[in-house]
Amino acid sequence: MSLNILEKQNEAQNLALLASQRQFYNRAKRWMTFRLYSSLLLLLYPLLLAFFPSLGLVQGYLPFAGVAIVALTYLWIKPREKSFVEMAAKIQERFDVAVLEIPDNPLEFYENLSDVAVRKAALKHLAAFDIKIGYFQQVTKEQWVKTGLYDWYAIPSNISQTRAALFCQKSNLFWDMRQRKFFTNLFLMLALVVFILPLAVAYYCQLTTPEYVNKILVLSLPFLLLCFDNYRAHHDILMQQQQSLYALTTTLRTKEDPEKDLLRNTQNAIYHNRNQVALVPNWLYKILRRNYENDMKTDAAILQ
Repeated sequence: MSLNILEKQNEAQNLALLASQRQFYNRAKRWMTFRLYSSLLLLLYPLLLAFFPSLGLVQGYLPFAGVAIVALTYLWIKPREKSFVEMAAKIQERFDVAVLEIPDNPLEFYENLSDVAVRKAALKHLAAFDIKIGYFQQVTKEQWVKTGLYDWYAIPSNISQTRAALFCQKSNLFWDMRQRKFFTNLFLMLALVVFILPLAVAYYCQLTTPEYVNKILVLSLPFLLLCFDNYRAHHDILMQQQQSLYALTTTLRTKEDPEKDLLRNTQNAIYHNRNQVALVPNWLYKILRRNYENDMKTDAAILQ
């Protein structure tokens, strides 16, 4: 029965895995935040200049700053983001394999996944909630609830283990897709605005091509690339997830227990998507989470 999942997901060692993966994702998101703010500062420089005339002293260096940010992004920041995302994806894979009882990946899959690094990341994440302990078993239920990690999956208790696992995989896809749909549309809109508006300004001000490149294009390039990269990544993942979600929904409607191979193949697709650098800010997660949980409870009730 699915009681195994309901119990296992709240065991201390498994909750610690969730805390660790959340910490690694947060590290990746900090680099993304740096890219966002630095590119926004360049983009909004003309507006800032109107309020702070002293900034005109650095105007001649701004084209170099734009090129430097782009170079730093692709040579240093994005590789760092990717390394943290890959660690988080592997940790979450370990959680799903343990809790959902999915056939495990080969041992080489977990290469470079240090238990020490996982433990340190989990402890650091808990410390952000003023939870300072030596052993994860010391964390109380109330403290785990405070972190938002307790009862990770909401499923009915009277369905088979394999159907429950498949439902959890569906909830993973559904939750991720909801966030990515929002950001796919947002980044597409921002990319169009940042591309078209500078052209309109250049035409209105009758700027020459060199003036347009130095005064507008170079300043907007880091933000434009940020929007384009995120739009493409979120869109590609979303297309793959839609296919997987349709297959899972169809299987669940048959009322038959899925084969273990289906669980493993579905999990492979989920891991592949998690492993892509297409991050979602925590503020959106918090906004959408309540509605998502209500939708999952409704969906779970239908299965009973």
